[in-house]
Amino acid sequence: MPFSHVHTTAGNQPQKQYASCQFQNTSARGAFGDALAEVDWIVGNVVAKLTETNVLDNTLILFTGDNGPWLMHGTSGGSAGIHVGRYAGSWNTGKGSTWDGGIHDAAFAYWKGQITPGSRSSEVVSSLDLFPTASVLAGVALPTDRVYDGKDMSEVLLKDDGKSPHTVLFFYGGARPGEDMSVAGGALGAAHSVPSAARMGCWKAHLGHRPGDGTVHPWSR
Repeated sequence: MPFSHVHTTAGNQPQKQYASCQFQNTSARGAFGDALAEVDWIVGNVVAKLTETNVLDNTLILFTGDNGPWLMHGTSGGSAGIHVGRYAGSWNTGKGSTWDGGIHDAAFAYWKGQITPGSRSSEVVSSLDLFPTASVLAGVALPTDRVYDGKDMSEVLLKDDGKSPHTVLFFYGGARPGEDMSVAGGALGAAHSVPSAARMGCWKAHLGHRPGDGTVHPWSR
């Protein structure tokens, strides 16, 4: 289920964050914290209903985000934490970029009797893996006449020492080296056709990146 909460909203909302009346001005983190508190409350209600209907033990719960913080909006946009990467020389290494502050999100997984409580993993997977993983866990065979972007990551979920199915993860939508994303035309579409960054284990290469303002930096690291 999607949440509009903690996404930067229109300027008519306090600090550009939405929270229901009962959660407004309830946290020390301001409007962002209020929105996050309501998300926590909603998730708690979902878990309570799963428990009430006796299906919690047979339900995998996954919680994650779609991108990093929109740093140009300050505290309203969230925090990139250790992934801020400002030393890279860009004003925005969060949402809109392929730096880790823009695409490296944490995830939580819960499945009673299947996932070890309190376990943690540093393996890197992709949200594209959700579809093939859910299919495998549900025992649904996928058609074999096509290529799937994601891979089965159930080993990472179910084994304390599970390994990522990816050798390399490619990231798109930043920029191709040398392209000016501010020029009208097909540059943005072209940037989605080839990788602009890639990760292999603890290594990451930036082939060309867009920091969120349309400027291209054809750097490699």
